[in-house]
Amino acid sequence: MKKPSDELHKLVHSLTTNEKGYFVKFAQRQSESDKTYVQLFNAIQQQEVYNEAVLRKKFKDLAVAKNYLKELILQTLRFFDTDNNSPNKILDKNIAYASILARKGLPKSAEKLIEQSITVAENNDLFGRKAILISMLLDLKMREIPREKKWKFIHDMHNTAAIAIKQNYNITRALFEQRKIYTLIEARRIGNPFRQLLPKIDIEFIISRKNSSSVLEKSVCSNSLGAYYDLKEDAKKMYETFAENLRFNKKMYYPNFNKNEMVRYSAACFNFIGAAIVTKHFTEAKREIANLEKLKVDHVQLRIENIFHLLHAIQELAWSERKFEHGAKETVRLMKQKEIKENLAVFTIMGFTTISNLVLFQFIEGQYKEAFLTIQEFFLLNKTLKNKPLETDTLLLNVLLQFEIGNEDLAYNSAHLLYRSIKTKPKTALYKIVLSLRKFLADRKKNPSTPYPSSLNYEIYNKKLSLNNWLLSKTSGRPLAEIMRESAD
Repeated sequence: MKKPSDELHKLVHSLTTNEKGYFVKFAQRQSESDKTYVQLFNAIQQQEVYNEAVLRKKFKDLAVAKNYLKELILQTLRFFDTDNNSPNKILDKNIAYASILARKGLPKSAEKLIEQSITVAENNDLFGRKAILISMLLDLKMREIPREKKWKFIHDMHNTAAIAIKQNYNITRALFEQRKIYTLIEARRIGNPFRQLLPKIDIEFIISRKNSSSVLEKSVCSNSLGAYYDLKEDAKKMYETFAENLRFNKKMYYPNFNKNEMVRYSAACFNFIGAAIVTKHFTEAKREIANLEKLKVDHVQLRIENIFHLLHAIQELAWSERKFEHGAKETVRLMKQKEIKENLAVFTIMGFTTISNLVLFQFIEGQYKEAFLTIQEFFLLNKTLKNKPLETDTLLLNVLLQFEIGNEDLAYNSAHLLYRSIKTKPKTALYKIVLSLRKFLADRKKNPSTPYPSSLNYEIYNKKLSLNNWLLSKTSGRPLAEIMRESAD
């Protein structure tokens, strides 16, 4: 039997609190029948795990109702995006208006609007739309230009459109090269570096287009080149490239941005902060973090993303400087913001990273009660989102945390549950570590003076915490934070 699709369930649970509120108001304004779909929306929202059988009992013609609700949500999101002054939206609106004016016998008005729109497209590197507008202008002008001038006009317009299409092609190609580089970076992060694929990146094209007259293309290629140096593990060139790109973006945009400009500036800023942390330019990283906190971002979605990125930057800086207590304090401060608390489950990867870093800071600093509460928040978030690698690391940390709090029976039970979940993979390093911890905790039940294991050679949270460092803190009686700071020197 075919498994019911949970796509609508995922869509409903991906909405922010503001989007959900707007949907309910939008649907209730449409018609009386749409109130039924609000009820379906609420029913799905209340389900942590999708259960279609329960919904079928409450709603007739569920398949039809689901399709309509999905369409209604997408309509709502289209209207919810209040950034109507973005160049993309202005041009899309003007293209539609110009078509209507031309059909209604007002070609001069249509021409004027198209010519204004071509300028907007040029100023915002929207060359695909520029080519469309040129084609529309050609159709309109052909009706009024004398026959003897038509050939030259067509030739000139063709050349202008061809240049726009070429520029659009270059930007698209640059974006594809950028995506290839970021894919390799992500592969490296999870332990599958694919170094043999580095030659597949057209780095010569990226370098050749880095000084393009197009602001967007220049930004994309500069970001790509910096990321490429990251892949090549050339930290100095990476830092220099991202620093140059940030200076360029500040000169072009700062401090007045539209949405697209804000996206470019934020990307340049966060790339630079990351490079500054890696190369230990901590003062420069702190300066840009402070600048980002001062920025006023009107667009809700972008503001939330920026706060999450800011959290990540602050956490990485605290980790690099080994200021674990400061990292925990700043994370808690930013997480108190209403928009972050409401959207942890929406921004899944960012939310998981934020919480896992926080629990790590708290554990290292001996803030065990706070760490225990944070771990519960992680498990609550993971209940529906299922991030397996982070879940395993957090379960392992939970064993150590229960032991530190003094709940040794609970620590043993946690270790046993983790052992049962991984016992089908007996050859892995994790299996051996869990087996060793479980045996140690079982022996402690019989004999409280049981010595600690001789070694726990395993690292969790992207190799940030070595269990051997925790073991050393227990056998030496020294604080884990002190040992962690020493190991970084």
